[in-house]
Amino acid sequence: MSTVEDFSRELENKLTAVMSVTPAVKEKLKSRGKMLARDRLSHLCDPDPGSVLELSSLAADGLYDGRFPGAGLVTAIAKVCGIWCAVIINEGSTMGGTWTGISCEKLLDQMLVGGCQDGFREFMPSVGTSLLVGFGQLVDGGGHLAFMFGCKDEFSVFVVVAVVIVAVVVVVVVIVAVVVVVVVVVVFVVVVVVVVFVFVVVAAAAAAVVVVVVVVVVVAAVAVVVVVVVAAVAVVVAVVE
Repeated sequence: MSTVEDFSRELENKLTAVMSVTPAVKEKLKSRGKMLARDRLSHLCDPDPGSVLELSSLAADGLYDGRFPGAGLVTAIAKVCGIWCAVIINEGSTMGGTWTGISCEKLLDQMLVGGCQDGFREFMPSVGTSLLVGFGQLVDGGGHLAFMFGCKDEFSVFVVVAVVIVAVVVVVVVIVAVVVVVVVVVVFVVVVVVVVFVFVVVAAAAAAVVVVVVVVVVVAAVAVVVVVVVAAVAVVVAVVE
């Protein structure tokens, strides 16, 4: 079997696993008067063939231990009353409709598909709340609220990480520069002190030598004078006698 066929079969198996719901879950939702997301989608769109194009079906594939197939959302481009619309449906069969960070990514991607960007300019109709007006939802984050809406445009996690890295690098560079300056100043001071100390020691030694030489010369001169005086006295005494 070729690689393409293997990949195609693997893709089909993944899509089947994502779209399959256990009978117990179906009965539970039915007992509460609820419908599965794709059943709601089929009731919403026109019955014409090709009126639904589901998007991002394999979102969150390989993440969260497989507990959030499709990231808990069904997004599609569907024809409703002859008009192509962007559709976003919460899937209640996936962890009770719990959202994760990938769920928010999938929602934002669908909004971009609908042309909702740059101040929420809307080029494709949305089913339900107008994207121009905006909307609010209370959702269970499934322990991943910190990652919701964190990877788009100027609020991107990558931008935040880059800013943090740049800040750390700047701080490290400043610290290294300060340390280098301090080391240079300390070395300069030590060199100056050593030079001054050596100069003082040499000067003191030279002064001591000069003093010793002067003392020796003075002592020698005194000795010569004493000898001359003694000799003169001896001559005078000899003449007198």
